[in-house]
Amino acid sequence: MTDFDDPKQIDYELLIKGLKLLKEERVPFNKPIYDKFLKIRTEKTVNIMPHPVIIVVGALIFCDPQLLSIFDLSVWIDTDDDVRLSRRVLKNEQEQGTHKRPLEELLKTYEEKTKPAFEKFIEPTKKFAETIIPNYGFSTEKLNVEQMAIMGVDLVVTHVINHVNSR
Repeated sequence: MTDFDDPKQIDYELLIKGLKLLKEERVPFNKPIYDKFLKIRTEKTVNIMPHPVIIVVGALIFCDPQLLSIFDLSVWIDTDDDVRLSRRVLKNEQEQGTHKRPLEELLKTYEEKTKPAFEKFIEPTKKFAETIIPNYGFSTEKLNVEQMAIMGVDLVVTHVINHVNSR
């Protein structure tokens, strides 16, 4: 089984190629689809079109110096361990059917694999971020993980708009 918490498993070469196509050559890129439950890259792709702003999201994106050099802006959302774990549990609770993992299994995986991988591979790359946004709080009012507000993002949005307008 592939361990996607290890940067060695990330196809940085393909990601860099795709970003260069989008950013420099302004042509579409077929981004592979990963199955997070089967832990494989599927045969399916999603066609990504070039845009003035391309947002790359991922815990391991600062692990590759060549990838990092392509970014115009690098942002780190700094989050406490308990907030990351709470979000993981909430996301799991929102899963349906066979994709929902038993809480014991989720907690065991987090303690034995996810958290140690974060401390080994991800946390050390925080120093490469140009902007660090603290996100230490956790509100139970909005339990939809995808809609939780992060203070300070508006500053990044303003920076991005200014950067795009200056081109």
